[in-house]
Amino acid sequence: MRSPARQLLAAVSAAAGLVLVPAPVAAHDRGPVRGFQVPGPSPRPDLKGKRLRCDGGPATFLIDPEGYRRGIPTAAVGTKLFADTVKVEFKGCDSIPLAGYFSQDAYLARLSGTFDLFLVTNGVRYAIADAATFDAFHFDWDKVIVLSVGELRRIPLAATWRI
Repeated sequence: MRSPARQLLAAVSAAAGLVLVPAPVAAHDRGPVRGFQVPGPSPRPDLKGKRLRCDGGPATFLIDPEGYRRGIPTAAVGTKLFADTVKVEFKGCDSIPLAGYFSQDAYLARLSGTFDLFLVTNGVRYAIADAATFDAFHFDWDKVIVLSVGELRRIPLAATWRI
């Protein structure tokens, strides 16, 4: 028979062994130390409405209201959306995060009988807050098409663009 001291020592040793055995690591805990992020490009809302071309590349981008780059995939897409008198600036735009590209079928729309304006791209519509915002992004008034309430309702509403 073991003494109470030996029994206590055995119990403590067993408990210590359980505590010291590492638990399985959860999938989200693997990798870099939590809370540490590698710095990446920052949005540039101060450039919203600008059209930029990155150094050394032919691609043109529009800076959206949040300060992210939105690619204009072809000249034809640019022609459907923008006034052709806007100067494209050359900047190091690779330092601005990319939010995606306008779709090939992107267009500008207005709700019939109203002044409600929209940019339609990638299957969603972005409301354009007012004429000042429309002009600040250099959209072309002559390219706006009129849609009915039913046509617009079939297109999911995303964010509102405003200056």
